[in-house]
Order: sequence, then C-alpha cells, then structure tokens
Amino acid sequence: MSQANAIDERPSITIAHENQIANVSFAGTLFAAETLAGPWSVITNADPPYAAEPRSPRQFYRAGVYPTNSIFSSASAVVLNLTGPFQAYFDLAFAGLPDGMIPPVREKPYFDGTLRMPVSWCR
Repeated sequence: MSQANAIDERPSITIAHENQIANVSFAGTLFAAETLAGPWSVITNADPPYAAEPRSPRQFYRAGVYPTNSIFSSASAVVLNLTGPFQAYFDLAFAGLPDGMIPPVREKPYFDGTLRMPVSWCR
C-alpha cells in the first residue's frame, strides 16, 4: 500500500497468530515499539498483511497516519493561548483570609473562556 493511500484511510489494525508468526493486517501506516510507551517507529515498506517474526524483546504494533501530526506525537512544547476574564473571577474566588471560625464565602460562577492552539495540532 502506498503512503498516499494509507493517509486517505482510517487507521485500523488486526493481529492474528499462526505458527508463532503474528499476521498484522492494517490500514494506514504500521508502527512498532518494544514498549507501549514507545518510542514508536514506522515499519517501512510494510504491506498488509505484515508477517511479524517472533522477536525478543517482543514488539507492540499500532496503525496510524504518517506523518503523525497530533499534540501527543512529540515531546516538544505546544503554545496554548487561554483567553477570558480570568482576573475578575480570580478576585471572586479569593474572598479574603479567614478571620475566625467561619471561612469566607468563595464565589464560583461559570464563565466562558477560549482555548486556542496552532491549527497544525488540531488534526
């Protein structure tokens, strides 16, 4: 399957075992890692069904879209912009310091806010 065709399909994966060999059927790009936490690497030139020979340590497989373009595909920092009337509501939430047995009442009204992040991370 070509890389262009893999991007057009929804990623999916099915793994079946036959005679100590894992047959991996997938749509999208096939990734492998030695642990679930990764790092995940692309198995190049993998066509479904992919016959995975037994390995030590074992391999984990997943299907995805290459290049991975999600907020969780990198360890780099992401710029997030939060906008809203935060200070007014921070002031309401801080009702002062306790001055005795009864603590001050802290108001917690609902307010609207907006979260914005780069479009390239929103796929």
